[in-house]
Amino acid sequence: MKNKLSMEYVAAARSGDFERAKRILKIFVALEPDAAKYHIHISGVCSEEGEFAEAIESLNRAKILDPDDGSLHLALACCYEAVGRTGLAEEIIKKELARNPDSFIFRQLSLLISMKSDDNERAADIVKELLEHPEIDERKFAESANLLISLIGPSVARQRFHDLSVKSTKENIDRISAYYKHLLTEGVKSSEIVKVCRIEDMEQENLCHRLPLSQYRKILHMHDAYVGISSQSVMAKNRMCRDLGYHIEINSSSDIANLPNTRFGTKKNFDAIEVDEAIFIGGGRNYYHWMVDYLPGLGLLEKNGILRNVPVIFNSDLTSFQKQSLEHIGFDFSRYLDPVQGNVFHCSQLWATVRVPGRRAIMGMPDWWQSEVDIETLSWLRETFLGTSDDSRPKGERKLYLSRGNASLRRLLNDGDVVELMMAAGYEIVHPEQLSVAEQVSLFAEASHVVGVHGAAFTNIAFMSPGSKIFEIVGEFKPPEFYKKIAGILGLSHDFIEARIGKIHKKQFSVDPRFGDISVDISQLRKRLSIFDGSFRG
Repeated sequence: MKNKLSMEYVAAARSGDFERAKRILKIFVALEPDAAKYHIHISGVCSEEGEFAEAIESLNRAKILDPDDGSLHLALACCYEAVGRTGLAEEIIKKELARNPDSFIFRQLSLLISMKSDDNERAADIVKELLEHPEIDERKFAESANLLISLIGPSVARQRFHDLSVKSTKENIDRISAYYKHLLTEGVKSSEIVKVCRIEDMEQENLCHRLPLSQYRKILHMHDAYVGISSQSVMAKNRMCRDLGYHIEINSSSDIANLPNTRFGTKKNFDAIEVDEAIFIGGGRNYYHWMVDYLPGLGLLEKNGILRNVPVIFNSDLTSFQKQSLEHIGFDFSRYLDPVQGNVFHCSQLWATVRVPGRRAIMGMPDWWQSEVDIETLSWLRETFLGTSDDSRPKGERKLYLSRGNASLRRLLNDGDVVELMMAAGYEIVHPEQLSVAEQVSLFAEASHVVGVHGAAFTNIAFMSPGSKIFEIVGEFKPPEFYKKIAGILGLSHDFIEARIGKIHKKQFSVDPRFGDISVDISQLRKRLSIFDGSFRG
């Protein structure tokens, strides 16, 4: 029987039928209840599916049965890190490194935790330990070296490499080590190297100029600039501007990184679309970032009558909401420079708008998770889509629950129970992604209460009246501040409840709990909503 089950398990695992594989493993557990290995196998299947909570339960059972199995300690630390329980992961790592100081994989996991905690100094120390590890190969050496440069900048990394004691004897290690030492000395003068820097640094080198546009925005003007639209990158004379991803300046050190010029092609040996003059807006498929970070920059230029006939660079394959919003502001689509995916624009003159102040950075690069919001952006949105920016409009009366039942990630696993609760309390169940931009604006303008899982649909709270209330359901991590900031500026009430992470879609976003599927405690939700909405009777 076991042989047949083993064959069925292998077939299920190889075909990607992880649910069947898990069921088979549970049969093995019933046959051999004292065998830790089957619980470990179950945890592996759960991890493949991003179901880290169940994986942790299985590993803890295995730990009771066989506490000396080193493989389960690594798996448990990885699962704890995946769901953001870094304290427990670090406890395991500390114990395992005490037992085996030369463990490469536990040091890698410790590095990942340090980076996610923004502890760049500790991360840099770990990277140096990895570079000196006797088991490191050429590929891992290159990855670690690039990371070290990004963490501490070329000037400090230069000294670290000078003091580096390479212990690995694997093939090409001496060659790759010598390459990076050259890169950090003579190599930085080469055209093969791109320096990642701020707008301020580029301005000091006379590669760009900033002109005042408004209290919160400036106009950026560059000559002989290359725009990599797929990566939202702008480069002039091997200086890559890192501030234009969401058109927000950041204020961290300029001594960030020298990188091989792979993004635009070494020595500019790539195909480029030649353009005399263009406005760089960029964009993407996220409704929030389009409506808050990208579109208002163009809208304010249009409002002020600036560069009205100049072609505009957006992302390729505009979404329906991008097209609808551009039509709403009267954009002439003959100005749209439609990039072929992967192509680069070479602009004799390039214009863009940037917002100040900036947001925090991670490893020297802007943190897209922490967007900036200002009253000018929100006023433009309200004036453009509502016809007025004042606060005299009467508060709406509709109560909305935003369902993410059709979403591919950050889903509410017990959405059906929540929908039943909200319907009983008189809330409308809405799927904003099925509505046009105009319909979403109208819906939220008429709402007094909005409840839902954190997502881009909450962008539309920008159209609600002061005194209205919003309630977010978020995973068990620090909640993003997008909508709390909007609520504070517009005089809305904001509250949230944390929900348990049940499944993480690691295939789409590596391993990041912020995108995981969640389950909310219904009794706690009912209690919190009765405070949020005094008439709540769910």
